[in-house]
Amino acid sequence: MTVNMTSDQGERGILGVFVLFGATLGTLVVQSGIYKFTDALGGDVRAWRIAIAVYAVAGLVLHLICILGTKERVLPVHTEKVNAKDEMRSLFKNKYWLLALGAVLMLFFFTSFTGGAGTYFAKGVLGDKDTYASFANAMSITQLIMLFVAFIPMKKIGKRNTFLVGIIIMTAACALQGIFATSLTAVILCSTCKGIGGGLTVAVMYGLVADTIDYGEYITGTKAEGVGVAAITFVTKIANGLSVVVVGWALEISKYDPDLAVQHPAAVAALQWCFSWLPTIFCALGAAFMLFYDLDKKYPQIKKELDIRRGTTAREVNA
Repeated sequence: MTVNMTSDQGERGILGVFVLFGATLGTLVVQSGIYKFTDALGGDVRAWRIAIAVYAVAGLVLHLICILGTKERVLPVHTEKVNAKDEMRSLFKNKYWLLALGAVLMLFFFTSFTGGAGTYFAKGVLGDKDTYASFANAMSITQLIMLFVAFIPMKKIGKRNTFLVGIIIMTAACALQGIFATSLTAVILCSTCKGIGGGLTVAVMYGLVADTIDYGEYITGTKAEGVGVAAITFVTKIANGLSVVVVGWALEISKYDPDLAVQHPAAVAALQWCFSWLPTIFCALGAAFMLFYDLDKKYPQIKKELDIRRGTTAREVNA
């Protein structure tokens, strides 16, 4: 939707901020109240099922509001069906789309492992599951605040550099968290830094990918916005699914026991890897992808060329 709601690079960045503001706010609400919610319902499997159902219905309603309340303003004049194979061929010729998607995948791996291992880390390493809300909220609240100001560096240094600065901050914060893992204060401080970096990266993420779709149209003539942007959802599912599997395997292999007050050293090490060291690696890889991404400085000329082409092939609809 971002690709077709506007062709303006800055407006796409702002749209990305709104998307992630809602996502971060939702995460904050869930992680702050999930234990109180389920405990109030009895704390058993039935309680968790009810909680999940409530959140699912809320999510459905909010998605419907989004779909019905937005308008695509950049519409093609010709409405013939787009060949999915042509879209895929266009995307895999698009180096910037591949680089952006790789960076986004690493970012989602960071998010998935941080969230998936967070509660186990709180209980197994810090010794108290209730500490999870402290450091998780520190990250989410900081990220929420950063989303309000991310447009400043985005305008000054561009999307790519904003993303790069953010993910470098996250890499350093994850590494420091691994070093000082047993200190709740240190984990909270590192989580705050992760929120700063995360706010910068996620604010530009959707706009970054949307710009690559224009580049693909520029070099191939095919505007693959459907498959190109849907790939974000695809890599999200990959990251979420693999993180659950890997964290589960790590806990099983290391003999993690939720009933123990003090975990076996192997379980502590496994939690360290899942919560700190793997996210460090993912963030570093995301930064590496962005080092080769230089579309921002080429984009103005590409947009001029596309505007000329679209003068006969597309129309922009006013609000």
